[in-house]
Amino acid sequence: MRLFTCLILTILFNSCTSSLEHNEYVQNPCNDITYQKLKNINPKDMTNSELEFFKIKDKECLKFTADQKEVNSEKKQATTNLIWILSGLGFLFAVALYLSIALKGWH
Repeated sequence: MRLFTCLILTILFNSCTSSLEHNEYVQNPCNDITYQKLKNINPKDMTNSELEFFKIKDKECLKFTADQKEVNSEKKQATTNLIWILSGLGFLFAVALYLSIALKGWH
């Protein structure tokens, strides 16, 4: 029984302390200073180079925003899965503890 308890605790602590994801910092193209300034200008008043820059940054910003929504959704799903796994392990531990007490008798 002690081996089983040690095994469950080891799995539990390892799953809690390990990181779900190791991502490097990705710069947000939506925060580009020039892009932010161009957002406030009417496209008709922009030069050709400004308009091209704006279009490129706008596409990058939309893609970045969509990617971030997907990453956040995946993180939320991973957290939910971890909660279910830990709940299941907790339930199994409680059942094992109850059975060990019931089989040995409560003295």
